[in-house]
Amino acid sequence: LAVSVYRGYFTASGMLAALLELRGNITFESLTQEVASKIGACQQRFCQGSSPWDMGNQLLDTRLSVPLLRAFDKDDLPKGLAARAAEEMAQIATTLSEGED
Repeated sequence: LAVSVYRGYFTASGMLAALLELRGNITFESLTQEVASKIGACQQRFCQGSSPWDMGNQLLDTRLSVPLLRAFDKDDLPKGLAARAAEEMAQIATTLSEGED
């Protein structure tokens, strides 16, 4: 089985945009085309004026992103991964808000 995943949603800016838009309400019913469009627009605002090499356009560390991609359910995530991902996203958000790379 091979699956293609759009890289943009797994960048730091894509993950932050999804977290802000969904605000913890992640269900199949909440994942509509309208919400996906709002996430995409938010992600574009985060990356406006940045290069592909800037932090917001980079994937999360593979120790975090690969298990996230493989998980079909939150119960599939390795213990502690969600907390580590949240810490990483908080650090990235702080760095992006300060305008540093």
